Amino acid sequence: MKPVVGAAALRESPQRLARRRKLPNRTCVGTWEKFTLVDAGNGNVALRAQADNLYVCADNAGTSPLIANRTAVGTWEQFTMATA
Repeated sequence: MKPVVGAAALRESPQRLARRRKLPNRTCVGTWEKFTLVDAGNGNVALRAQADNLYVCADNAGTSPLIANRTAVGTWEQFTMATA
């Protein structure tokens, strides 16, 4: 898979953080917060962590916290781009 566009950073919404009862612990974007957008086909993208080259996964249909722990792109590692 080839990169689509440079890099991306993720930031969770305050509502999602409140549901998970977790607080952000970074004040700026570093290597651990950067991802490469990869074309996953069919209009979808995958997010590859720049820190360790693992793909972000949305286990349990996205109800579990996102985590970069996969070595390949499968169903749970594909995302649709949306505009804000």
